[in-house]
Amino acid sequence: KYGKAGSLTKAYNWKELNQSFIQDEIHASLKLDGLSVVLYYYKGELYQALTRGDGTVGIDITPKIQSIISTQLKDKAFTGAVRGEILMTVPNFQIFKQLHPKAKNPRNSAAGLINSEDLSPDLQYLDVVVYTVVGDESSAEDTKHRRTVQSWLESQFEHVAPYSYVWLTESNYLD
Repeated sequence: KYGKAGSLTKAYNWKELNQSFIQDEIHASLKLDGLSVVLYYYKGELYQALTRGDGTVGIDITPKIQSIISTQLKDKAFTGAVRGEILMTVPNFQIFKQLHPKAKNPRNSAAGLINSEDLSPDLQYLDVVVYTVVGDESSAEDTKHRRTVQSWLESQFEHVAPYSYVWLTESNYLD
């Protein structure tokens, strides 16, 4: 609904960033190794959760997400979409691996649970970490109390990806 859910732009060092960003503020976070998800809300209630799929058409995983996170936001006026990652933490993977000794790693285990046709009790070992709002249809009156995307996400979700504001300068670009 709000455009393609393509892959995020990644950079592993300053030189991988486009030089046109020099003197710009950049929002940087750690890379989350999970499965991309877009959560769609109508008046504060989750009504659909889609994987990135091929970037244009995602897979509907709403029942699975409903068993992982709360379906209600505190902000009952929010109509729009939030993007995040579904992941299995290392501590949860250690528990999961005791139950499933053939499990190879957290990411593959999370993908297996999400891509399975079953609504497994093992979904309890997954978390959804949100990081941005990708669409907001709420009225200006409803949005005036929201200070920043980060603070709003933190007020609505249990897990929010931390990020920092950094400045790309010519000196760190050339280092």
